[in-house]
Amino acid sequence: MAVMRTSYYKYHVHDSNSTYWTKAWRAKCGVNKNPSIPAGDELKVFPKVAAQATAANDGRKHVHFSDVTVREYEIIPSDTPAVSSGAGIELGWKYNIAAEKASIDDYENVRCPKRRQYYECTPALTALQRRIRLSQFGYSKEDIDEASSRAAMLRKSNERSIARRKFDRVSELTEDIGRSLRRLKSKAGIHRDQESPPCSDVANEVHSSKQLCAHQTPNANMGNSH
Repeated sequence: MAVMRTSYYKYHVHDSNSTYWTKAWRAKCGVNKNPSIPAGDELKVFPKVAAQATAANDGRKHVHFSDVTVREYEIIPSDTPAVSSGAGIELGWKYNIAAEKASIDDYENVRCPKRRQYYECTPALTALQRRIRLSQFGYSKEDIDEASSRAAMLRKSNERSIARRKFDRVSELTEDIGRSLRRLKSKAGIHRDQESPPCSDVANEVHSSKQLCAHQTPNANMGNSH
């Protein structure tokens, strides 16, 4: 059921006890004909008049509601996986207009003072109770069973997704460790290359030492001959 509601006691009206209210508005609203309504209570008895007077007096913009349209939406079998077993119950898109452009004053007078006070106390329907209620709404056994099977498939899919989360977490940790090891290995290789001399420099040093030895050997032989 979709409704629009408001509270008229939130409106602030200036000079509610002035001569303007006690004479002009009381005469227009017929308050003088009903002596049981004391002066100053016109705001509660005639909320629409109070809202109009507020907008006219202070010149500011105000929001007010003129009427209410009440819709009654259809109830259909649901394949929601939120239920533990069986088919769920949800609202469909089709609706009937139960009351069109009803007076908001009449609606506020007949509605419950607190519409949400019993919501928490209402127990959830069991699978059997939902099946019975859907049957009372005119749905066949095949329609209810089809919704139940779809809901069971979705529940199993959710369970598999939850189970995969653990393995996905382990896989993510393994990949992170592998990337860290590869980075460390790469850094160690670069550091080792920077410390070790190039191969060409080593070869040049070896070649120079061989040439030095070749020049020193004849001098030694000549010294022995003398």
